[in-house]
Amino acid sequence: MKQLKGFTLIEMVAVMVMLSLLAVMAAPKLINMREDAELAVLQGLKAAVDGAILTVSSKVILAGLEDNVGTQKVNGIDLYKGYPSVSESGIGVAVGINDGDDWEFDGTTINHPEIKIRAANQVSKYCLIYRGVPLAGSKQPNLPPSSRIVEDCGAITTS
Repeated sequence: MKQLKGFTLIEMVAVMVMLSLLAVMAAPKLINMREDAELAVLQGLKAAVDGAILTVSSKVILAGLEDNVGTQKVNGIDLYKGYPSVSESGIGVAVGINDGDDWEFDGTTINHPEIKIRAANQVSKYCLIYRGVPLAGSKQPNLPPSSRIVEDCGAITTS
């Protein structure tokens, strides 16, 4: 009669311990890859926002509307002082993103209007902040719009 051979209990436990150690060592690398991917997406969005600021302001200058103060609309993009406004209908339309499935907007307009843009339906510690032109009557310097990526989405300075 032929005797069947199999793995002993000790061999199976040793293999499970080794696989567990490999999983523990690989998990942080996979988490970092996810964060790197989220950051890369936001860096691409930042480049699109910066490009949209230049493109829209160039169109405004070519249309001869750069001296208009206040809100206006050019090519379906809401503008404020010749730049994309701090809203989904402003910078969102200029870049081609909307508040919904892929992105979410969270804005404030205290002294210097800012809007946070982050990936929707994801827990991410990164977001993009688009800072528009200061509101009329604000004591802030009249600087052109800018964008930056921040690590803590709750940390928006509105001073």
